[in-house]
Amino acid sequence: MTPTDIRQHMIKSGYVPTPVEGKAAVLEGWPERVGVSQDDLAIWSRLYPSATNTGMLCAHCPTLDIDVLDEAAVDAAVALVRERFGELGKVLLRYGRRPKVAIPFRTDMPFAKVQVLLTAPDGDTNQKVEFLCRGQQVVVHGVHPDTQEMYQWSGGNPGNTKRAELPLIDEAEAQALMDDLAAVMLNHGYQRSRNDNANGKHRDAPTGGESTNGSEASGNWGDLYANILAGHALHDSLRDLAAKLVTAGTDPGAVVNTLRSLMARSEAPRDKRWKERHREIPELVKSGLRLLRENRQREEDAAIDAVAEHDGAPLLDDVRIYLDRFVCYPSEHATIAHTLWIAHTHLMSAWESTPRLAFLSAEPESGKTRCLEVTEPLVPRPINTMNSSASYLFRKTGSDEGQPTVLFDEIDTIFGPRAKEHEDIRAFINSGHRRGAKFGRCVVRGTIVETEEIESYAAVALAGIGWLPDTILTRSIIIRMRRRLRGERVEPFRHRLHTPEGAALCRRLIGWARMVAADAEEARPVMPPSVEDRQADGWEPLLAVADLAGGAWPTLAREAAEALVAVSRDTPVSLNLRLLGDLRTVFLNNLVAVAQAIPHGLATKRILEELFGLEDAPWHTVNKGQAYTPSQLAVTLRDYEVRSENLRPHPNVRTQAKGYPIAPLADAWRRYLPPLSLPPDAVPNVTTATKDVYERFFEVVVTPVTVVTPSSQREGGTSPPSELDPPRVNQLAGWYCRQAVALKAEMSPSILKAHLEKQLRETLGNEVPENALDTEVGRVVGAANKSRSSTRKRS
Repeated sequence: MTPTDIRQHMIKSGYVPTPVEGKAAVLEGWPERVGVSQDDLAIWSRLYPSATNTGMLCAHCPTLDIDVLDEAAVDAAVALVRERFGELGKVLLRYGRRPKVAIPFRTDMPFAKVQVLLTAPDGDTNQKVEFLCRGQQVVVHGVHPDTQEMYQWSGGNPGNTKRAELPLIDEAEAQALMDDLAAVMLNHGYQRSRNDNANGKHRDAPTGGESTNGSEASGNWGDLYANILAGHALHDSLRDLAAKLVTAGTDPGAVVNTLRSLMARSEAPRDKRWKERHREIPELVKSGLRLLRENRQREEDAAIDAVAEHDGAPLLDDVRIYLDRFVCYPSEHATIAHTLWIAHTHLMSAWESTPRLAFLSAEPESGKTRCLEVTEPLVPRPINTMNSSASYLFRKTGSDEGQPTVLFDEIDTIFGPRAKEHEDIRAFINSGHRRGAKFGRCVVRGTIVETEEIESYAAVALAGIGWLPDTILTRSIIIRMRRRLRGERVEPFRHRLHTPEGAALCRRLIGWARMVAADAEEARPVMPPSVEDRQADGWEPLLAVADLAGGAWPTLAREAAEALVAVSRDTPVSLNLRLLGDLRTVFLNNLVAVAQAIPHGLATKRILEELFGLEDAPWHTVNKGQAYTPSQLAVTLRDYEVRSENLRPHPNVRTQAKGYPIAPLADAWRRYLPPLSLPPDAVPNVTTATKDVYERFFEVVVTPVTVVTPSSQREGGTSPPSELDPPRVNQLAGWYCRQAVALKAEMSPSILKAHLEKQLRETLGNEVPENALDTEVGRVVGAANKSRSSTRKRS
């Protein structure tokens, strides 16, 4: 980026930049500037081409400049700043000549520079700590004139961090911070210079080598440093200082180096006790990290307990409302499933298995990624990933931090037709759905090869284009997302605004889950009849959550289960299953030939001819434009234990031909295909010769044509009444409600309404006069809506 680009980003973030050559500002009157325009930037680039460094005016961004060469002293000073201001804003660190560091703040009332001049232990009097404010600037980007290296930032920089995100400080707080930093410096062997210009504002800092009581470590920063340097209460002082540094956000490795540096300068004799304390420093830091995690967990538990609630139904309602604000779901059932899946992630220890939630679509921009984004703040320990390795996923699920919730976006790049093999990730997604699943690997430690087993049980949500491998689809709840219509509107999701709302709901979910955890482990929900096998395994925890929540959720959950299971069955079948289905059609279409063959069956030649003639069938061009061959047919059917035999196609002719008997094929049809559904006019004519074959080898369900039957048939010549009687209205309203539930997953609300009203009109055409048709249809629909409304209230 050019200097002009840097300065433009700073202006957008609320800072006042200035061109700098080396460390010197080149503009006349720069201390009085209060703002910079785009025109100013263009002028600077023309007038000051050599001023490639960029400074920041400090009037409203006072900057703490720790101009000290002792690395341990600088680390301790940074730790103090983080402890005091870390929760008030972002603590940014700018490094030029390490270990010197500058830390920017913000203020509403500019103040004069505050400074502490220091004398280093080696007598160097050029080191100091100061607050640059009114009338000063600090270089934020460019090349350091001494090191000839770029200035470096940690935690962000003025180009990507807004001024409003910095910690707020006023003159009194700056003065107090300077006093405490002076004490830190004194504890590292520094002394205040006699010409220190404190402007009468500094208090005397404690001297470096004193201890508060000589036996017990104090919680004060200065006392802890003093005790370690004096060799007093080393274990307690090292432990407490490690905890304070870790709490302040200092990197654990830097904490270890700081403590070892203090021990190296300690006045304690280098005896066995000193060596033990020096050796245990890494363990003390680990203890500090554990203590920090425990404290944070206690704080989180207190916040959760404060919002915990016994009634789960209103909570799930709130989660559902939150999701509906940002996502345009294809159906109400999809919203219900998403809500229940999120709730079940907070009770993972109660379930035997967890379903994969798959948001799939035919095209991009259908809301899949948004579904994962709104899920993230609602689930425990989310991992939002696109291309993580299998090793990373397994180790995250097996870590001591607890089971994560994996949100895997763009899964089509892993399993798509152009993707490389990712069998390890597929194994993770497949195995991790059941509790107790392990991931086994060999680990080399030195010259020893050991085996290790890592838990892989975790909740996983997926998003991608197209479909997933069959092994994953059967373990998934499928939600087919669609692009929004022009008239469909959702609220834009903004992480900085809406994540806190989701986090509040997440705490409520955690609190509720803790209250019902014991009941969840004992839950054995009743499954709808159409939900069985692997689908039942996946829906069991979601239905259990619904039952625990109560209210209308048990009914809503079971309706959603039946609807989405029906959707999942409408997935693209494999080529082998397509072959079985087409073979069943071929044998049914040639029922006479099948019945007269000995044994009952069809010749291979005729089978292939009939397959090639099926409309929309792939068999004529399945082999890169070439037709399906007899050998391919044999290889495929062998997997289903179906083999070719010699058949006599005509009973009165002794000529034989290779073909396939129907008996083993019928067994495969019953095992792998649903019954054949046919309307009455498509059922084949069964003769005496073919009846036995038809009844023995084919499962056929005849679908009725008439949905609503009139209550009575009127005699010819009798004019129909002008309105329906109340029992007939109730009968038709009941039919309307049942059809609305059955077809809800297949049609949009507007199409469903038009479809049902059309059927009503056809039914009522012979029951009421034409001029009363609209009125009576309205009566039936109104009665149906009233019935559905009362049902919801009762549930």
